[in-house]
Amino acid sequence: MKHTSQSDYVTKQDLQEALRVSREELLRDLLPAIDARMDIKFESMERRIEDRARARHSEVLTRFDSWAGELETARGDRVLTSNKVIQLSDKVSDHEKRLKKLEKN
Repeated sequence: MKHTSQSDYVTKQDLQEALRVSREELLRDLLPAIDARMDIKFESMERRIEDRARARHSEVLTRFDSWAGELETARGDRVLTSNKVIQLSDKVSDHEKRLKKLEKN
């Protein structure tokens, strides 16, 4: 029967030391990959946000164009209406003058 000494056994401290080194190596090896993956995800999120912002911006501009067109039409209608009111007012004044002349006679 072979006799083993105390130094041949692996202790808890030996295992922890071995695992600590391997964890540090693992982190050192994985961190660049994790950073690269996060960069890719952030770029993808940034593109999606920019695409949504562009779509909303286009939508807002389209609505503003529509409103600007309606406003321009309303302004044109207001000018035409004002001119028509002035013309009718002038006609009414002329008719009133003619009526007064006729009533005098």
